[in-house]
Amino acid sequence: QKCGVSVMEGAAPDGPDRAVGAEDCKPEITHNEVYNSNECNVVIGAGAQPHVASNHLHKSRQYGVLIKPGAGGVLENNRIHDNIGGAIKTEDGAQTKQQHNRLK
Repeated sequence: QKCGVSVMEGAAPDGPDRAVGAEDCKPEITHNEVYNSNECNVVIGAGAQPHVASNHLHKSRQYGVLIKPGAGGVLENNRIHDNIGGAIKTEDGAQTKQQHNRLK
C-alpha cells in the first residue's frame, strides 16, 4: 500500500456523498495499527482537522506521520516508531497540535 491513512480537506466521516466543509469535519482515527506503508502511515493534508489518537504507527518507508502545511487537528497518545524517515515530519505552516506521542 502506498499510504496507510490520508486525511485531506473536506474528508467526510459519513462518506463521499456528504457535503461538508473542512471546518465541519473532524474525523476520529483511533486505536488502529498502521504499518508497512510504502510512503507514510498517516498523512494529514491542508485543511484537515482530524483527531488522531492511541494508534500504533510503525515500519513505513518514509514517516510515521506527515503533516502538510495548513493541516490542523490533534495528534496525541500515539506510538510511532521504526519508520525509515522518522516518526513525525511537520511541514512549515502546519498547525496540528501534538501531545503525549511516544516516538522512536
